Amino acid sequence: MNENRKYRSFQVHVAPGVYGGFTLIGAFIYFLSEHQWLLTIAAWLLIAGISYIDRPFKFILLKNKMKLVSFLSLVSASLIVPPIVFLFGEALGEFIGMMLVPVGGLLTGALVYFIYQEDILKREGWTNISGRWG
Repeated sequence: MNENRKYRSFQVHVAPGVYGGFTLIGAFIYFLSEHQWLLTIAAWLLIAGISYIDRPFKFILLKNKMKLVSFLSLVSASLIVPPIVFLFGEALGEFIGMMLVPVGGLLTGALVYFIYQEDILKREGWTNISGRWG
């Protein structure tokens, strides 16, 4: 068994919530902070860092460049578009900007749900070590 190709079911099933949640928090933090764009960049780096550390997810993204571009583009758009719309300032722009925050988080979570599946990992030779000790 290849030591580097192990994953846990929990890791796969929690990933949509983790990436969608961090995208949601990263987009919303813009509205709460004085250092808005700095924290938005920090949130993007945090999401990219988590996806780099998550070995099976990184494997799936690097194996298919279209999934990688889709994930990074959606996260970037989800973090940048709501503040830009909010900057227009009018009541409708502020309302739409705030409504785009959860939409971006949900879309990111949905994308991760569809591209990060156990079937793909099993097909590529990854071993599920859930419930095993040591």
